[in-house]
Amino acid sequence: MTPIRMGVLHPTGTAIDARSSGSLEWRPSARRVVGGNVIMPAPFTVALSTTEDVTRDIAPTTSAWVWEVLERVTGGARGWRSLAVPDSADVLDYAALVEVDLATLDPITAAPTVQALLDGKAPLASPAFTGTPTGITKAHVGLGSVDNTSDAAKPVSTAQAVALGLKLDATTAAATYGLRMVVSDTPTAPPEGQAQTYWVTSAVTWPSGLVWSNEPDAGVAPAISNAALVSLLTVGGVTYAVAGSIFAWLPTTIASIVAWYDAADTATITSSGGLVSQWSDKSGYARHLTAAGPLRPTTGTTTLNAKNALAFNGSNLLSRTAPVSHGTTFTIAMVTTPTSGTNGYLMELTPADLATQASIISGYGGLAFETLSQVHAGGPTNRYTVAASASGAHVVTLKRNGTALSSTYDGAAAGSATAAYNDPFLNALLYVGGSVSANKIIGTIAEVVIFNTALGATDLAKLNTYLKTKWGIA
Repeated sequence: MTPIRMGVLHPTGTAIDARSSGSLEWRPSARRVVGGNVIMPAPFTVALSTTEDVTRDIAPTTSAWVWEVLERVTGGARGWRSLAVPDSADVLDYAALVEVDLATLDPITAAPTVQALLDGKAPLASPAFTGTPTGITKAHVGLGSVDNTSDAAKPVSTAQAVALGLKLDATTAAATYGLRMVVSDTPTAPPEGQAQTYWVTSAVTWPSGLVWSNEPDAGVAPAISNAALVSLLTVGGVTYAVAGSIFAWLPTTIASIVAWYDAADTATITSSGGLVSQWSDKSGYARHLTAAGPLRPTTGTTTLNAKNALAFNGSNLLSRTAPVSHGTTFTIAMVTTPTSGTNGYLMELTPADLATQASIISGYGGLAFETLSQVHAGGPTNRYTVAASASGAHVVTLKRNGTALSSTYDGAAAGSATAAYNDPFLNALLYVGGSVSANKIIGTIAEVVIFNTALGATDLAKLNTYLKTKWGIA
């Protein structure tokens, strides 16, 4: 049993409330069984005292029933209350008993006070939500056009799209036109065949291996460490100036190119077991060099300036069987390291009938440049020889302009001659590493470039600078 202290007061209109007379009528909400006996839900009454609290032992309730109490008191309306009585040896106050829902026997939660309701609201002046607000839309707070699209997925506006449509994208600018702009005080070489314009805040020192892209100095490495600062640009409070444009030049810049073979670009080499069966043309004209059997040179075993080069053993020969007509003008450039071979032919340009020939030969006491005509009686030969180092890589060129022959060795003029006849090179074939009917070289060939015009001084300077820089030739 649980002792319950019962005291009920009523207001008197003074500072002291008075004890109420009357009674509390207690009845179980359901019949129950205790010790094998059925206890009917009959009521009993506790009379209230006007002088003191009244304490009675009340049976504790269970999950199956509760006490229903009818309050018959002075100054108060009669009404039933459903109360749960815990099992306790301590005296409990009647006012502290928990009221329950008679249908479910669950405790009845007291209705919140007005202040409690107000405390749950955000102040208008500075609202702050502590829970998860619902029913609020973007339009309620003036953000109807806002969404949760990620930055990467956000579309550009119509005006932005129009403006961007007038621009050249960076990939196309670099790949197609070779244009790149870099903000840096420490210039570095751009990718091969591309230009970079540098915006700097101080004097700069150009790296080696670069050439100016602006005429008339194009093709010439920068000779000054502090380029003139022009065309100011201010970004974020910092003023930059154009220090100059540098350009990694390519032979295809010259429109008259007809063939280009580059061993450094190993993707252009088809080989098996290191033996080359095809050296593909990079000029865009698909004039590939091929070889079979013992004529195949070797790739992957020799390098120049840390770049792949082809090795020839004195028996190898690459040839182009598709003829190309060069007329009476052409320019041939090679990067080679001839090491031995009696008057070994580095290359030969000739028609199938051998009517005319142009050759660069390692021999005759140095490097020999010759043209041969068998159309005329006696087959006159124009050959001149220049001194050449027997070791290391070199850039050699042979140019024909009508009857005028001239050559360069590592960029410097290296002899000239006048041909007796001005016969065109019709349906010419190309042999690299030897001649169709003469000695083959023992040595290395790294690059061959051929044009069907006699290059002018500027383009020839660009070509020599490109080849020397690329292959590390002083």
